[in-house]
Amino acid sequence: MTDNEANKAAVERYFNEVYVRGNIEFVRELFVPGSLLAGAIESGARTMQPAYSDLQVTIEDLIAEGDNVVARVTFTATHSGPLLGYPATGKQAVLTALYLFKFADGRIRTMMFEANFYGLLVNLGLIPIPGVQDTLIPVGPGVRTLSALPSRTAPTEQGSRSMGTKGRAISE
Repeated sequence: MTDNEANKAAVERYFNEVYVRGNIEFVRELFVPGSLLAGAIESGARTMQPAYSDLQVTIEDLIAEGDNVVARVTFTATHSGPLLGYPATGKQAVLTALYLFKFADGRIRTMMFEANFYGLLVNLGLIPIPGVQDTLIPVGPGVRTLSALPSRTAPTEQGSRSMGTKGRAISE
């Protein structure tokens, strides 16, 4: 097995052990000894673990070159516990992330990642989408539902709300 293949296998094992199986202690085996980063990763995983159930990790792309491995990952789970002060929603959570791992002697020396936490919180309904407001729209005879519409929606001269070029205006 080449170093590239071994490093890629280590990254796959990292996601499987830490996130899917919940074996957070595995971080200590995979990162260089004495790594402060390992402690931070363990802490972050311990924060996330009770907030999500049915966690699945999909590695969309995995690329290795030299001591570097890049992984594009999608996490899916049910938001079943509190997270960062937000209560459980019971909704499906989807988080996309891009990781860069740097290896030394077969162990992770550094790890950087970018994740779409903002999109996660918006999709869970925990924070509002800027520029969107709640508006009643008709869904059938005498039935209205609350729906998000762009904030450019404004009262018209007739006292109804225009929904822009799509949808129908309704009386207030």
